[in-house]
Amino acid sequence: MDDGAAASYLGQATRDRFRWVIRQVLGVAAGGVIGAAVWLVVVQEGRNLDLTNLDFVRAMALVFQADGADRRATGSAGLYVTLGAGVLLVLIQAALLPLVPRLRGRSWWLQAVPLGIVGFLLWGVVLSPARPSGFLGLDAGGATSPVVFLAGAAGFAIAGWRCYTLISGAEWWEDKEQDLTRSLEQIEGQPRSLELAEQGPEQGRIGSGS
Repeated sequence: MDDGAAASYLGQATRDRFRWVIRQVLGVAAGGVIGAAVWLVVVQEGRNLDLTNLDFVRAMALVFQADGADRRATGSAGLYVTLGAGVLLVLIQAALLPLVPRLRGRSWWLQAVPLGIVGFLLWGVVLSPARPSGFLGLDAGGATSPVVFLAGAAGFAIAGWRCYTLISGAEWWEDKEQDLTRSLEQIEGQPRSLELAEQGPEQGRIGSGS
């Protein structure tokens, strides 16, 4: 490989790496926000159906604020905390997934299972007891309250992780020419350009007679 080809290959590798980083960042951000939004919709619907009496957004804010805080400011803070928690959970899952051989290469919905379990336990075991909702939210509606949050965790995991996998692994981010180049490299075992620089004008057109 000459210097020009090597430089071109390294440049392409840098661009590929940059695209990968952008896909990861967008996937984590979009997956976390959309997943958290689904969680909030499910929990709010459970409240509308009287399956739980917990104001989740306010409860999330009060975990980190004093009880006497302004209600409007508390509501905004709770929303931001919930969205930020969703992004953080998706980020942790994406970072740890390569370290778990049993999940690598599996279907996205199987990969989403740990995300839902962690989200549910984080709220029900760690954060909820710090508020009047109690362990697993049992003090905020009885036995039906944990069911609401379990459904919310499932919605968060499914929507959030599916969004992440679609964005971070989207083939439509890459040019078809780049895909063809990679396929040729895999066949030949070495980087190459689509232009056949060695072909001279005397070789004629491919497929023509000699």
